[in-house]
Amino acid sequence: MNIKRNKRDILFSNLVRERAEWRCERCDKYFPEGHRSGLECSHFFTRSRKSVRWHPLNAAAHCTGCHTHLGGNPMEFADWIRDHLGKQRSAVLRACSGQLTRLKKHDLAIIHVNLKASWEHMQHLRAVGETGRLEFDDPMPEHFSQQGEAA
Repeated sequence: MNIKRNKRDILFSNLVRERAEWRCERCDKYFPEGHRSGLECSHFFTRSRKSVRWHPLNAAAHCTGCHTHLGGNPMEFADWIRDHLGKQRSAVLRACSGQLTRLKKHDLAIIHVNLKASWEHMQHLRAVGETGRLEFDDPMPEHFSQQGEAA
């Protein structure tokens, strides 16, 4: 199943890749400005799981080679995720991924605003010389309904 990317997915992808300073989080290959198309936002749980679609723990920056390799080797990918996140954060992500989440248009608008604010904040930090991994918050407000899938 191919899930269409939207403006929230594009912002999230940029956040994940900028968070990693445009380096593959598996092999450490660097993607300088102008050559960034080979670095991808690799989701651990599919984007069809709305509860974690834009969750910062649910993705890493992977070069095309590493993304393809891990996608074709799910046991190795699961081990990599657990090693990358640690047991506690991996367990949090797994628990969140099992929640059914219903998103209305208003909720999607809030997610977009929150992702955009995180992107602008991250860009500001980089502009003032901040280096290293920059984290960003989960853009889904806690008040979202947890009753069934939608949107």
